[in-house]
Amino acid sequence: METARGTVKITHDGTVDGSDADGSALSIDLQTHGVTDQSGGTAAQGIFLTSTTGPTKGALLVLRNNPGRDDLVVKGSGRVGVGVRRGDLPQSQLHVVQVAQDAASAILAEGSVRLANVSSVPSNAPAALGGGSLYARDGALYWKGGNNTVTLLAPA
Repeated sequence: METARGTVKITHDGTVDGSDADGSALSIDLQTHGVTDQSGGTAAQGIFLTSTTGPTKGALLVLRNNPGRDDLVVKGSGRVGVGVRRGDLPQSQLHVVQVAQDAASAILAEGSVRLANVSSVPSNAPAALGGGSLYARDGALYWKGGNNTVTLLAPA
């Protein structure tokens, strides 16, 4: 039984001078038999992960490149964290953390953003966490502040 690093281990022994920039620890090439140009491709999945004996209690995917932070984590519950503290449970289905206050925005949307209607006022922005919740209800846009005050921003 593996408990620390996994059953399959792959190590890339890199170079300090960066001369291995085209190298990788793992490379997957999804090819189609008999195709020599870009006209067709396989329908195969690049990476597939499943748990056939029941849901995992651990994370499905963890990418770490920075100390103390899970740069990308997909928990067994399906919650996804980007830039969350190592080992934290994302607070929502998608939880994005802006690491430094002077960094570029944590979320950038070029184009429209759709907020689906919620059936009731969100309770996931408790005053202790600060901030608030932006949400749509019956087509109207609302802001619920950390002090639980609900403000109508735009009517339906």
